[in-house]
Amino acid sequence: MKRTLATSLIIASSMLLSACHNEPEAQPAPSHISQDVVQEDEGQEEPDLYAQYAIKDGQISSTNLVGQDGAVDREDKIIWEKIIQIIPPQYLSMISTYEVVTDGKDGVLASVNLNEDLTTWTISVDLDDTLNKNQQLTPSSTVTIIHEMAHIIALNSQQMSSEENQDTAHAVQEGTLKKDSYLSAFYDKFWKDHPSISQKDSGIGANRIDSYQGSFDQRPDDFITEYAAENPVEDLAESFAYFVVLDRPEDDSLKSQKLSFFYNYPELVKVRDDIRAKNDLTQMAGELAELKSGHRL
Repeated sequence: MKRTLATSLIIASSMLLSACHNEPEAQPAPSHISQDVVQEDEGQEEPDLYAQYAIKDGQISSTNLVGQDGAVDREDKIIWEKIIQIIPPQYLSMISTYEVVTDGKDGVLASVNLNEDLTTWTISVDLDDTLNKNQQLTPSSTVTIIHEMAHIIALNSQQMSSEENQDTAHAVQEGTLKKDSYLSAFYDKFWKDHPSISQKDSGIGANRIDSYQGSFDQRPDDFITEYAAENPVEDLAESFAYFVVLDRPEDDSLKSQKLSFFYNYPELVKVRDDIRAKNDLTQMAGELAELKSGHRL
């Protein structure tokens, strides 16, 4: 059955954060987007909004906040039940809003946004790309949900520093990172002295590590996917997703070292083990090999 669109714009409920958590002006939210193909059009339109739900304790706690009749759609519920099979409780508790959107087939698969309270997140999932004909997550959707969870793992408030005058610390759009954060360690090990990186916007400060990009064309063995070369934030998320889905690599390529990086953190190994115990990922290897060849998931 064809769904009725509630609105053509995502409701803006978050703010753009400065590197030190001290920017008072409300702006569009920092968004981490996973795409099925690499989009060259930076000015693409916002996806259409089908439904928006409040989430409490990992469950849909309200009716559709934008729908005509307020009912929870069956497919929306199926997708959410798949999501909670992937995201463990400690990170699921950080999600306060669940949106079902579309930008048509084969576009943006999902995104997460840090909310205005700086502690909770909104997750948006594309209805037209998420489920197969058997009402199961597609392989690309499964990896994408793990990718988006990795952003929450790496950018949640526990990974951020509340101290001021952190000019020498690594920062991202969401704020200043703790020196022992996952993303700081990942950047120092794999990006800080990498020969192919360049800064996309030198005007926002050298400590803004999300302003650096790599070159997949020059060094394809350094990145698990083409999208991973976008910046260190996306590289960590892509690498984490494949850390979960694939067996531990045996070669010493840089992209394999990035997957092995997460084995240094017992708590992340437990996240991996829990996801693999609850989800059958054994048949995904062949399909993932095709998905990695040149295009973002």
